[in-house]
Amino acid sequence: MKTKYWYVYKLWGGPPNYKHLSYSYDKAVQEAKRLVDTVGGEYEILEAVAVVKAAPKYVVETLLNAVHIMDEQDPDTGIPF
Repeated sequence: MKTKYWYVYKLWGGPPNYKHLSYSYDKAVQEAKRLVDTVGGEYEILEAVAVVKAAPKYVVETLLNAVHIMDEQDPDTGIPF
């Protein structure tokens, strides 16, 4: 299993492009604050919780210390999970 990681995502910006492998939640918040001060905008802290791979068939790797929050229904599609 891999260790969890964090992305700092600028709202209404492009996709995040850097994995903060050793960051804790607090360090990710510090990075978002630094970006607000230097670049401006709003930022979300995103925690990766799983990786889905295609070989040989679907493989789901849950990341260490990941917490799963599940809704009874996906609000975008109405498909229950």
